[in-house]
Amino acid sequence: ELPRISFGLGIPSLYVLDNEHALAANKLTLPLCDRIITPKIIDIWKLMKFGADPNSIISYDGTSELMHFKDFKYNDNIFDDLNLNLTHPKTILMRPEPSLASYLDADCRKSVLSPIVDELKNVANILILPRFKEQAEIFEGIEGVSILKPPVDTSNIMKKCDLVIGAGGTMNREAAILQTPVISCYPGDTLSVDQYYIDKGLMYRSHDPDEVIHKALEFIVNPHEKIDVKTDDLFQIIIDNLYDLAKNGK
Repeated sequence: ELPRISFGLGIPSLYVLDNEHALAANKLTLPLCDRIITPKIIDIWKLMKFGADPNSIISYDGTSELMHFKDFKYNDNIFDDLNLNLTHPKTILMRPEPSLASYLDADCRKSVLSPIVDELKNVANILILPRFKEQAEIFEGIEGVSILKPPVDTSNIMKKCDLVIGAGGTMNREAAILQTPVISCYPGDTLSVDQYYIDKGLMYRSHDPDEVIHKALEFIVNPHEKIDVKTDDLFQIIIDNLYDLAKNGK
């Protein structure tokens, strides 16, 4: 809505994009933006098909989730703060798919995580962070499963957990940045921003529940070592372009 309102009012706009598959959203926004800041891994030609002006595109090395950890301070006591009843030495955070989103054709009454939860609940504590009430109900009453009620400090929870299994996108990439092993089972096409972390060895991806379970057990026993990833300063890129837009009016 904001790029369209800005265009109508004649106000310059800057758009930070991370999803080249969001057909409707991109068609309704990209042609109207004065600056589009996007990860280098996203194919510019795909953005141009939505009507983006190639001269408006600024590419950077990394993904937008880098912004979330600009001033991150780790709280090692996060599980105690949440009064979680944990019985296993290992803990897995799971995030169900965005089944109500326009860009994903999914049934909100079930989740791709269900068979994975059934297998892993006996070897690790399972924390579920649902997106809406009906999604929480899918996992209610399962022994060994704790359902987190937002708002919660997801950054510290991900950092504290031994593994993240996500059927979405943002939290998977956040976990990768935090160096927590992460498995993506997002049911849609692989996003370029996910591929960025897959290529660097910070994320594993599979649609096959058996493969996810096997990899999860492997990560629990042998977590990957810290992988040094150097990225651009997205915060500074945004500030510099905002300043330039304000100074030049475009």
